[in-house]
Amino acid sequence: MDSTLHAAVARRARERPDHPALVERGVAVSYRTLDGAADFFASLLADLGIGPGSMVPVILPRSARLVVVQLALLKCGAAYSVLDPGWPAERLESLAGRLPSPVAVADSQAHPFPVWTPPRESPRESADRAVAPPRRDADGATAAMAIFTSGTTGVPKAVVLPHRAALRLFRGDGPASFGPGHVMPQVSNAAWDMYALEVWGTLVAGGTCLLPGDQSFLPETLRAAVAEHGANAAHLPTALFNLFVDVDPGCFAGLRRVLVSGEAMSGAHAARFIRAHPAIPLVNCYGPVECCMFVSSHQVSARDCDASDGVPLGTAAPGTRIFVMADDEVCLSGKEGEICVAGDGLALGYLGQDELTAERFRTVPIEGVPTRVYRTGDQGRVDGDGDLRYLGRRDRQVKLRGFRVEPAEVEHAARSLPGVLNCAVVPIREPDGSYQSMVLAYTAGSKGVSKGVSNGRAGSADPLAVRPALAKVLPEYLVPAHAVAVEALPLTPNGKVDRAALEAWGSTHFRRNNHD
Repeated sequence: MDSTLHAAVARRARERPDHPALVERGVAVSYRTLDGAADFFASLLADLGIGPGSMVPVILPRSARLVVVQLALLKCGAAYSVLDPGWPAERLESLAGRLPSPVAVADSQAHPFPVWTPPRESPRESADRAVAPPRRDADGATAAMAIFTSGTTGVPKAVVLPHRAALRLFRGDGPASFGPGHVMPQVSNAAWDMYALEVWGTLVAGGTCLLPGDQSFLPETLRAAVAEHGANAAHLPTALFNLFVDVDPGCFAGLRRVLVSGEAMSGAHAARFIRAHPAIPLVNCYGPVECCMFVSSHQVSARDCDASDGVPLGTAAPGTRIFVMADDEVCLSGKEGEICVAGDGLALGYLGQDELTAERFRTVPIEGVPTRVYRTGDQGRVDGDGDLRYLGRRDRQVKLRGFRVEPAEVEHAARSLPGVLNCAVVPIREPDGSYQSMVLAYTAGSKGVSKGVSNGRAGSADPLAVRPALAKVLPEYLVPAHAVAVEALPLTPNGKVDRAALEAWGSTHFRRNNHD
């Protein structure tokens, strides 16, 4: 059994060399070509000093070339960290500077750090120049990717995931265990872990991954993927799934499986999907990036859609164990506690943050055996059917359009701007329970803090131009939809910012349905 992603892909290249591994803009890249091009790139990267221990920033758009680079880095024994080229330059510089690598991989040489630009040629041309790749020791515990996610201190956390974390999902009989006839479009942002499901899950299975290039993934894109390339499975972030169900529920026709992840599933949208496509399995997937892609899944039924406590999160994924715990003790069925995860999916930790790693990844006795678990911070319970149920969070973290957001990171950035005295981020909860936007309320000048938010209507003035300033340092998903100057932030009787009052204010003035 292959212990690394690149070994699994190389095995498929030997077994079915001429089968299409990737399709980009109608052009197929075979497994032989993909593996050979990656060998060529790996030899060039090794000459630059890339090897075991390297975590290489990759600032490239989604493309076949990106997949070749990622595969080449894995062959070097290194890990990759994809940084979105559309992120602000200051953020790219900050994140790239935290990764141990002699170079970054990018098309632009304008970055203030050493850059290697991969040859601008087709994968076939690169494969024709293939040489034997460097022989590097790597196994399932070797780091494969580093994923940056929002941090409460204002500094993004780099989650380091090993090969085994991804590979565990592609084995057994779970929803990500695909067969050789599998054809899946690539939808997720390449900087996030679910990209690995769409790309590596497909390639490990010997299937075909459809690359959209720089185009947006729309219902008509899915229709074309089915009609022109035989797509038979799809993974969609929750917000995108909801949109497709709303505007074109027929676009899923022809698929054999639909996986949804990122936020709590909307029962109403799931019900409409099931009515339109009763024969297509709809799978609700749950899991934080620290456990790589997802840790549980549930095939949704019509009955689930009306459940008072939401669509179930389901049962543990392959290579995964889930416990609901309180005070380091496993809770009995039905009792609420913190969702904790063990197994091969766990990250190695947070890069350069040993104390935080020790806090979130703890070793606790389970059935008398010391077991390393990840504390998700999510509250949940196991119901009478053995399914995991999500009951919310006790901290401020939210999922916004599928992205994990720590409001404290946005507040930290805002407080660093000239003239901002204090601020609070208000995630706007829509009637279906999802979060689609945020509002930043801030105080400026010399006024103090009182118990009321004053005149904070949608469209209120942003005299310090806080929102455009934040857009220069934060990625788009962290930039509030509105920044509103207020006279004061509300306080609770004990002097803390009154989050409940802010949420009520935000829902009254900024909820989407209020402006339809």
